[in-house]
Amino acid sequence: MKQLQLCLLGGLTMLLAGVADSGNVPVTDDYASPVLDWWGGFRRYSGPRQFESAIQRVEENQKFVPTGELRARKSFRNYVVKIYGHGYGIYDDGGSVEITRNGTRVFAGHSGRIEIACVDGGEGDTCTTTLIGRDVTGDGIPDLVLTGYSGGMHCCHSLDFFELGSQFRHIQSVYSDDAHFSRFVNLDADPALEIEVDDASYAYGRVWTGPIFNPIILKFQNGQYRMAGNLMRKPPMTRRELETLADSARAYSYLEDGLRHDMLSLIYTGNARQAWELCALTWPPDVAGRQAFLTTFVTNLPKGRYWRELLEMNGREAMREAIGWLPGEEDIPPSLRE
Repeated sequence: MKQLQLCLLGGLTMLLAGVADSGNVPVTDDYASPVLDWWGGFRRYSGPRQFESAIQRVEENQKFVPTGELRARKSFRNYVVKIYGHGYGIYDDGGSVEITRNGTRVFAGHSGRIEIACVDGGEGDTCTTTLIGRDVTGDGIPDLVLTGYSGGMHCCHSLDFFELGSQFRHIQSVYSDDAHFSRFVNLDADPALEIEVDDASYAYGRVWTGPIFNPIILKFQNGQYRMAGNLMRKPPMTRRELETLADSARAYSYLEDGLRHDMLSLIYTGNARQAWELCALTWPPDVAGRQAFLTTFVTNLPKGRYWRELLEMNGREAMREAIGWLPGEEDIPPSLRE
């Protein structure tokens, strides 16, 4: 139990320190100070965020010259959506979109590839239900959803949401880095569609190397799509399941990669406490390298796109129960002073 508490304390001290005011702490580029880098990651993602789009918008006063040939034309009431592209493939297509209302352009943009989003995540000819004219957000106004792919290695997908009502409005861009959107589903009682997608903000050198994808659910809340922790939560694992997971992580050719993957999976299902239990089971204190791994792990966690939501989802009180203390409280309990 003592080893578990110490493992939990070492990781959660930095994981939860983001609840305090970070001040104006500088961030070094050479990672000389993991703590300072962690603060920088928290500051970068803790404030209001505007998600980027893979579609580069053409401003109203700029001339629109489409890239490629007309590949698709869809109409809804007095709106027309035209999709252009070369048709060479799904990666470096080079495409454009133009949306008009009563013949007047209301939106235009360019990307590596542009499609009208598909309910089941398919593309082009494989899509049976495109998202044009459907009330996706549940507010009673028909919508249009476009997918954009910027092209190139390990980048970048987005969804752009538009209202096709009496007034045209761009609602939001949702950026997903390397992850293509899985599908739109209705997981609860309200009419809005939720989005199943992977969070790839830790992947391919943004934080860690390699394909680090963590399934999340986005729900339309207060006018924007946001991570819905209540729809992602899963029951805690049993002790036997945790032990099996620890055995699997140790058997992986690269222990750090396997353990990191499994710890993230637990955090993304609301079981952060068990992530540190898994750490204690997988990597005993007398085995070299564990503390360095854990320090790097918690240093990088706040750099993810959905860090604040994950912290809220897992809950500070549950963390306090796990280790008996939270960073920011004045006195460390005597049982943890070592």
